[in-house]
Amino acid sequence: MTIVYISIAINILVAGFWGIVLAFFPGRRFRVWPYGEDSPGTRILSSLYLAIAAFSVYALTKPVQLRQLCLFLFAFQIVYKVLSAVTVRSMKNPVVLSNLLIVVPHSFSVHWLLNSISTVR
Repeated sequence: MTIVYISIAINILVAGFWGIVLAFFPGRRFRVWPYGEDSPGTRILSSLYLAIAAFSVYALTKPVQLRQLCLFLFAFQIVYKVLSAVTVRSMKNPVVLSNLLIVVPHSFSVHWLLNSISTVR
């Protein structure tokens, strides 16, 4: 179960941080370099990040449903993050690289969750 909590912490820290930065600090250089200038697209992305962080916090408040909630959340993120590499078409982009790094613990979490749910039944 530890890996699941690591994935949740990653979501809260990384998605929460970037969601706030993209939404509320549009002119910061460290924000512009990986994500580009402020635009409706980056603000929409901030909403996605904030939703991921909020859903992760919510999952912590629902211990009985934590496994099912996280299974969906992490699987969704794996697909989204791998697709970002396909759509950006550059392995040099820091957002793509961090997305693919985050896929690793989330993949272990999904594997653990699938095994734990199947053994409960």
